[in-house]
Amino acid sequence: MKRTLPYILFLLSFAGFSQEDSSISVSLDTARIRLGETLEYTISVKGIGNVGFPKLERLGALELLSSKKADTFSDRLEKKYLLTGFDSGSFYVPKQQVFLQDKAYFTDSLLVQVATVAVDTLKQKPFANKPIVEEPWVFDDFIPYLSNVFLLLGILLLLAAGYFVYKKYYKKETAPPKESIPAYREALQKLAQLDKKQLWQNNQTKAYYVELTEIVRVYIGREVGIHTLEATTAELIPLLQQANRSKEIGIAPKSVESLAGLLKNADFVKFAKLRPLSHAIQNDRRVAEKLLQDLEAVLQKHKQASVLATEVEASDFEKKSVLLQKGKKKKTILYFAIVLAAISTILWLFTNNSSDQNNSSKKSYNSSGNLQELAPDKWQVYSFGDPPLTMRAPMNIPLQSDTVPLQAQSVLETVGIYRYDNAAAQMEVTVTVLSYVPEIAPQLEQVLQTTLQSMQDQKEIENFEYERQPAVLKNKLSGAFLSGKFSQKGTEKTFRLIGFSKENKRWQVLTICKAASEETQTLLNTMLNSIGIEIE
Repeated sequence: MKRTLPYILFLLSFAGFSQEDSSISVSLDTARIRLGETLEYTISVKGIGNVGFPKLERLGALELLSSKKADTFSDRLEKKYLLTGFDSGSFYVPKQQVFLQDKAYFTDSLLVQVATVAVDTLKQKPFANKPIVEEPWVFDDFIPYLSNVFLLLGILLLLAAGYFVYKKYYKKETAPPKESIPAYREALQKLAQLDKKQLWQNNQTKAYYVELTEIVRVYIGREVGIHTLEATTAELIPLLQQANRSKEIGIAPKSVESLAGLLKNADFVKFAKLRPLSHAIQNDRRVAEKLLQDLEAVLQKHKQASVLATEVEASDFEKKSVLLQKGKKKKTILYFAIVLAAISTILWLFTNNSSDQNNSSKKSYNSSGNLQELAPDKWQVYSFGDPPLTMRAPMNIPLQSDTVPLQAQSVLETVGIYRYDNAAAQMEVTVTVLSYVPEIAPQLEQVLQTTLQSMQDQKEIENFEYERQPAVLKNKLSGAFLSGKFSQKGTEKTFRLIGFSKENKRWQVLTICKAASEETQTLLNTMLNSIGIEIE
């Protein structure tokens, strides 16, 4: 209903339509001017009453410089306007709407000729050519370069994602295994090296016991898994016993006692400066080696049992790890595919958008999207009003209003407004069928001018211009065809307005679409060319 309201409102102005009133006249102080010169346009109304003079806002190639206050004379009112022109040619001061006693009347149009100024090139030398003024850069100028940048970034992102997937799931990096000597073999090698040093034979008993106990401590630390080098003798024995119980290693109490005796003898040598005899030192050496042998046998049995017990768990864990790894791999590949599809879609949309902006003259609407009704089998002949105006169209143009406004019931008998609006394709088609009271039927030109005025009064309408041509139907019914263009919110649009009249009947078809859409313009022109009016 909101889109129908403007078409109903402009009908209300028909209530005051009549022939041009002889009491209203217009005049020019001159009909010929040169570029930039001024002329005076005067509207005179006989009698003194309620008169509404126009503002002369739209004059085509002519321009309004100023307007004076209305002058009151004894028998008339006059209002003068100062006009000028900067384009050479013949131009009309169009009909102006004057309200007299709350009724609208139209003045006559007047012809004005604007001549160029002759220049004597012999006396007046021509000025030098001015350099070309470079236009400032705007965002659209960078779009072709930005499309290439986004394309390059998209390719780099795809390469990075592919490298990540390959490195994580397909490239197996195998580090060389570190060679490690078993703890028992290492301990035996160190004992042999200690014997070769002959430390106690050279009165270095303390150093000898330090290395001897360190060999035993290191072995126990590696095999049992406890901190032995930092622990004292009093701390080490409880730690070993606790590990033996918790891990169920099976170390015999005799071995623990031998270790405790060896460490105590070493403590006496290291801290109490005890000098043991040679046979005591050799005995401690044998105790250490025998302790290592006993512990090795027990620990090897414990390791074998642990390996057998954990093989099943390890196998299950490995299977779960493989399944989990495969699941992660599938998810990563899925994410990669989604990212690839998203990037490809964005690049495709951006590239096509840039291509459309660079080739705006070739833009058209996809028949499978905005204008699906372009299929040949959907074209039908539709009828509007009575007597009907017929027109072939690929879409239904529904009735928007058939109610005569209360204010216009004294002027209009019937009203029929049919409207189709495709916002996606920016296309509008409006068919208007009017039946006036025979005594007050306006001229067709007045109806068309009112429609144009209602279009120009809409918000953000700029650069409105049009041209008029006669129109004749096959049944010899004559009318008028107006075609023009305007800009609205930065979008260039074209319109076609065709009207016919017969007695008190008026038929009018208005089409509006984007100027850049050749497909839509062809569609609308085909519809207009099929118009017919069935009159008996």
